[in-house]
Amino acid sequence: EVATIKSDDLLKALTSKATVLEKLKAKLGIGSTTLSAFVALIDGEMDEEDADLLQVDEEDELDEEFEKIKMAKMKSRKLKVLEEMALAEQTLVEAKAQLKKAEDHVLKWQAKVDRSLCERLRAFQSPPPMAGIVMVMVMVLMGRPEFAAGIGGAGSTYTPGSRERTREPSSQNIETCSKTFVCVSGVNAEGKVDRASWKSIQQIMNDSQRFVETLHHLNWKEGLSSEILRGVQSFFVTSSEGNLGVTDDLGSAAAGASASNYIGSPSGRSTATPSGSVSRKIQGITIAAAKYSSEDAAVLVEYAIALVEYTRLYNPYRKAMMYLDELQREKEENEQRELMEANMEAEKTEEPEPEPEPELTEADLPGLEADVLRLQEEYDEAVVHKHNLANEVKSCSERLKAATDLLHRYSEYKPLHRKIPNT
Repeated sequence: EVATIKSDDLLKALTSKATVLEKLKAKLGIGSTTLSAFVALIDGEMDEEDADLLQVDEEDELDEEFEKIKMAKMKSRKLKVLEEMALAEQTLVEAKAQLKKAEDHVLKWQAKVDRSLCERLRAFQSPPPMAGIVMVMVMVLMGRPEFAAGIGGAGSTYTPGSRERTREPSSQNIETCSKTFVCVSGVNAEGKVDRASWKSIQQIMNDSQRFVETLHHLNWKEGLSSEILRGVQSFFVTSSEGNLGVTDDLGSAAAGASASNYIGSPSGRSTATPSGSVSRKIQGITIAAAKYSSEDAAVLVEYAIALVEYTRLYNPYRKAMMYLDELQREKEENEQRELMEANMEAEKTEEPEPEPEPELTEADLPGLEADVLRLQEEYDEAVVHKHNLANEVKSCSERLKAATDLLHRYSEYKPLHRKIPNT
């Protein structure tokens, strides 16, 4: 291996020195005519290359200008991304703080939904109209499809390790149920729950512990599903400011239902009665009307409103979080691209430029010829030495193989020799 490396190095040195010598001879006109013609051809090509290089230099100037504009845009975009990230982080912090308040509000009212509350509501044989409507709204909140078309069933309630959305409602259901709750199954045009529907609700509430757990384990951490959200919102009166369960008329308990419509029941809870001979149609759920009807129903109303408000605030939080993630990815891509470009520039600067050939004269000719002869002799000796070493290695390999074969055959005959008895 050492001999091979030495011979290769000598060959490179000899080739380089011989090339310089022949170029000098061609320059002095003492070389072969073929070499002189070849040198003249090379000089002509070099002149053409110089002309091309002048044009390339002009193109390089345009490329440099383009590159400057490109880098300026990238730098501007980088600064813009950093600014947008700062704003997005601030927006996310504010959205998260608002969402935390809404979450605490949900948990506050969730804690008040217990077995005793459910059992008191279930005990109504004929519930007050508003309490009945509230319970139908709760059924929709739980995702009971029998109380609202287009609302999914079991998939809307808590399932460990999964979050299944309800199926998409039909356009007809959305049109008929998006503005008023009177289209909900079991509720008549006057806003009262029919007896059969109330019996179904009581049946669902029979296992009060399970009923409470279902309400506590609704999928609300990432917001209510769009179908359930629309269904629940359709039950409520909405003020001009967009607040659920609040009317602009502070003197009324509900739109179309005043406090005079409700009288106390023997059990101490309120019941609704028509004012005069004409029954007034209830237009939607309000917190005030729910309290007049039943304090327990009002708790469920507050819980539902808290869930709707949490869902309303979760969407901006989710969008802010996704936008910040997108900006972070763009920032990382920019940094990676800059790193790659920096590495490419470093590789360009590390490449050694070829050393310019020295200007040689006729006085240098004898020295070059002597160097070429010396290198030629050294190269010949190195090649012969390498060849001798190769032959010696080959001979040693053959002798080693023969010895190995002999030992192998001896190891095969040795057991047979031991079995032959002495004579």
